[in-house]
Amino acid sequence: MAEYTTELRTLCEFYAGQSEHVGASGVLSVIDTARPSIFSLPYDIYDETHRAELERSILLHYWTREIGLETPGAFVLALGARMREIMPRYNELYRAAAEAEKVNVITGAADYTITRDHESETDTETETNTKDTSKYSDTPGGALTGLEDDRYLSSAEMRDGNIKSTGKDSGTSKETETMSGTRGGDYAGNYARYFAAVQSIDKLIIKDLAPLFMGIY
Repeated sequence: MAEYTTELRTLCEFYAGQSEHVGASGVLSVIDTARPSIFSLPYDIYDETHRAELERSILLHYWTREIGLETPGAFVLALGARMREIMPRYNELYRAAAEAEKVNVITGAADYTITRDHESETDTETETNTKDTSKYSDTPGGALTGLEDDRYLSSAEMRDGNIKSTGKDSGTSKETETMSGTRGGDYAGNYARYFAAVQSIDKLIIKDLAPLFMGIY
């Protein structure tokens, strides 16, 4: 029961349309309904998906505490102003925790990419020289030596040519092999440390809001 101002739960129940206090089972439902009205002044947060969880934690932590200002309107304004002042600093902490989880700094694991290039080149060259000579003799009485000396020839055909064939085959093939992965990663432990870091930052924010509430409870 409030003695000096108003308990936060009374303010939340008012914004949620409740005329009397709710039991423990209905607290989160009331918080989710009243949250947009309590945090009506916009503020930046690193991960938008974490906004609702952070605001639930704040309201739940101070649920039975009396607000430190005379009127609910003054409290809502002071809360919004305080969030806008402190969140840029805490957003940097959120960002650092997210980056640490991303690159696995905590566990010493590292992402890697290996690229190998395989390249081969072949050159072939062939050359063929031909020479053809034909000799005919109708004089059987001549010796073979005479035939070889081109004597007693009745006809002769000589094709003294040089046939040269040159071919060159060249080709280049290139193959790239890429492997990637993570070495030394402790994924379960890494995520556990990340969420623990986020929760620790949430607690720092909650503590930073303490001056907005009465110190006697």
